[in-house]
Amino acid sequence: MIRTVFVDFDRTLFNTELFQRLCWQEIGNAYNVDVEAAHAQMPAWYHQVGDLHYYSLDEQLAAMFTQDTPDEIMATIRPKLASMAFSYPDAKEVFAWQKAGYEVHIVTFGEEWFQNTKRSFVPELAELPFHITLEQKGSFIASNFPDATGFMIDDKRNLDLPPAIREVWLNRVDNKQEAGILTIHSLKAMEELL
Repeated sequence: MIRTVFVDFDRTLFNTELFQRLCWQEIGNAYNVDVEAAHAQMPAWYHQVGDLHYYSLDEQLAAMFTQDTPDEIMATIRPKLASMAFSYPDAKEVFAWQKAGYEVHIVTFGEEWFQNTKRSFVPELAELPFHITLEQKGSFIASNFPDATGFMIDDKRNLDLPPAIREVWLNRVDNKQEAGILTIHSLKAMEELL
């Protein structure tokens, strides 16, 4: 039996809202873009997969710019963003989980370009396996890690997890708890569960 902690990326380890806001701010500065208009158009670049959706920044950039590719745009703004900390301060707790004897895997829902772009801004997490999927995380775990037992930590509920994987809801917003659900408000709280 493999003891594993599966952990979500966006809004769990990575401050997605901060990244998107600063990313668009720098695109606006570098390319003279109306950032408010670009933000208003973001929902047009959401893709629905079942009851989940993801945002495709590269598709939005490709539609807005004909001279530069999304990769070239990111290369232009990267120096301005490179010194920023986009992982949450408690993200380093993943290494304590490893020391406790767990394998740690990041499982993220979305499209590859944007997920890999965001990951490139958190080199401190680069050694962890990073799995990008467009299926429910429970199905992904059941298919790819059938012998795993442990936890799945996410800022969203995962109702389809395999029986050997306990759901842990990370609620960074408030002190709300749900009956019957392991709820934490910081990744540091996992120490008590391992």
